[in-house]
Amino acid sequence: MIQFQTWENGLHILITDEEKHGSVQVAFPTKLKDKEDICGADCILYALWVDKNWRGKDTGNYLLKAAEYNSKLKGAKTIAVTYHPSDTPKWVLDWYMNNKYMIVYKDEDYTVLIKTL
Repeated sequence: MIQFQTWENGLHILITDEEKHGSVQVAFPTKLKDKEDICGADCILYALWVDKNWRGKDTGNYLLKAAEYNSKLKGAKTIAVTYHPSDTPKWVLDWYMNNKYMIVYKDEDYTVLIKTL
Protein backbone atom coordinates (compact mmCIF):
# COMPACT_ATOMS: atom_id res chain seq x y z
CA MET A 1 0.00 0.00 0.00
CA ILE A 2 1.29 3.45 -0.89
CA GLN A 3 -0.20 6.62 0.54
CA PHE A 4 0.64 10.20 -0.34
CA GLN A 5 -0.25 12.50 2.56
CA THR A 6 0.00 16.25 2.87
CA TRP A 7 1.08 17.20 6.37
CA GLU A 8 1.68 20.65 7.83
CA ASN A 9 5.40 20.25 7.22
CA GLY A 10 5.14 18.89 3.67
CA LEU A 11 4.36 15.82 1.59
CA HIS A 12 4.85 12.38 3.13
CA ILE A 13 4.93 9.05 1.33
CA LEU A 14 4.04 6.00 3.40
CA ILE A 15 4.74 2.58 1.94
CA THR A 16 3.63 -0.58 3.71
CA ASP A 17 4.04 -4.12 2.49
CA GLU A 18 2.03 -6.45 4.70
CA GLU A 19 3.01 -9.49 2.64
CA LYS A 20 6.73 -8.80 3.09
CA HIS A 21 6.31 -7.43 6.62
CA GLY A 22 7.95 -4.03 6.21
CA SER A 23 7.37 -0.32 5.81
CA VAL A 24 9.15 2.91 4.97
CA GLN A 25 8.36 6.61 4.93
CA VAL A 26 9.64 9.58 2.95
CA ALA A 27 9.20 13.24 3.87
CA PHE A 28 9.53 16.27 1.60
CA PRO A 29 10.41 19.10 3.99
CA THR A 30 9.18 22.61 3.27
CA LYS A 31 11.01 24.54 6.01
CA LEU A 32 14.53 25.76 5.29
CA LYS A 33 15.85 24.46 8.62
CA ASP A 34 14.54 20.97 7.88
CA LYS A 35 16.19 21.03 4.43
CA GLU A 36 19.46 22.20 6.00
CA ASP A 37 19.34 19.24 8.39
CA ILE A 38 19.43 16.90 5.38
CA CYS A 39 22.11 18.88 3.54
CA GLY A 40 19.70 20.32 0.97
CA ALA A 41 18.31 17.01 -0.32
CA ASP A 42 14.81 17.14 -1.78
CA CYS A 43 13.45 14.53 0.64
CA ILE A 44 14.43 12.21 3.45
CA LEU A 45 13.82 8.51 3.75
CA TYR A 46 13.14 7.37 7.30
CA ALA A 47 11.64 4.60 9.36
CA LEU A 48 12.57 1.82 6.95
CA TRP A 49 11.63 -1.24 8.97
CA VAL A 50 11.54 -4.94 8.19
CA ASP A 51 10.29 -7.60 10.61
CA LYS A 52 13.24 -9.54 12.01
CA ASN A 53 11.94 -12.81 10.53
CA TRP A 54 11.82 -11.26 7.03
CA ARG A 55 15.29 -9.69 6.96
CA GLY A 56 17.70 -11.05 4.37
CA LYS A 57 14.86 -11.78 1.93
CA ASP A 58 15.16 -8.59 -0.18
CA THR A 59 12.28 -6.85 1.63
CA GLY A 60 14.53 -3.90 2.54
CA ASN A 61 15.74 -3.58 -1.05
CA TYR A 62 12.16 -3.71 -2.32
CA LEU A 63 11.00 -0.99 0.09
CA LEU A 64 14.05 1.19 -0.61
CA LYS A 65 13.47 1.01 -4.37
CA ALA A 66 9.75 1.73 -3.93
CA ALA A 67 10.54 4.79 -1.79
CA GLU A 68 13.10 6.07 -4.29
CA TYR A 69 10.79 5.47 -7.26
CA ASN A 70 7.81 7.24 -5.69
CA SER A 71 10.00 10.12 -4.50
CA LYS A 72 11.25 10.59 -8.04
CA LEU A 73 7.65 10.56 -9.32
CA LYS A 74 6.94 13.43 -6.92
CA GLY A 75 9.84 15.45 -8.33
CA ALA A 76 12.76 14.56 -6.06
CA LYS A 77 16.19 14.57 -7.62
CA THR A 78 18.00 13.71 -4.38
CA ILE A 79 17.03 11.68 -1.33
CA ALA A 80 18.73 11.65 2.07
CA VAL A 81 18.89 9.25 4.97
CA THR A 82 20.42 9.81 8.39
CA TYR A 83 22.39 7.23 10.30
CA HIS A 84 22.72 7.37 14.09
CA PRO A 85 25.52 5.06 15.32
CA SER A 86 24.28 5.15 18.92
CA ASP A 87 21.12 3.20 18.08
CA THR A 88 21.66 1.66 14.63
CA PRO A 89 24.03 -1.20 13.73
CA LYS A 90 26.88 -0.39 11.33
CA TRP A 91 25.60 -2.89 8.76
CA VAL A 92 22.72 -0.45 8.12
CA LEU A 93 25.18 2.30 7.12
CA ASP A 94 27.06 -0.18 4.93
CA TRP A 95 23.78 -1.29 3.32
CA TYR A 96 22.86 2.28 2.34
CA MET A 97 26.35 2.86 0.97
CA ASN A 98 26.07 -0.35 -1.08
CA ASN A 99 22.84 1.15 -2.49
CA LYS A 100 24.77 4.21 -3.76
CA TYR A 101 24.12 6.58 -0.87
CA MET A 102 27.11 8.85 -0.30
CA ILE A 103 28.18 10.37 3.01
CA VAL A 104 27.88 14.17 2.80
CA TYR A 105 28.07 15.00 6.51
CA LYS A 106 29.38 13.15 9.55
CA ASP A 107 29.96 13.90 13.20
CA GLU A 108 29.96 11.72 16.32
CA ASP A 109 26.16 11.81 16.67
CA TYR A 110 24.90 11.20 13.14
CA THR A 111 25.74 10.86 9.47
CA VAL A 112 23.80 12.23 6.50
CA LEU A 113 23.88 10.22 3.29
CA ILE A 114 22.44 11.40 -0.04
CA LYS A 115 21.65 9.61 -3.27
CA THR A 116 20.96 11.19 -6.65
CA LEU A 117 17.80 9.65 -8.09
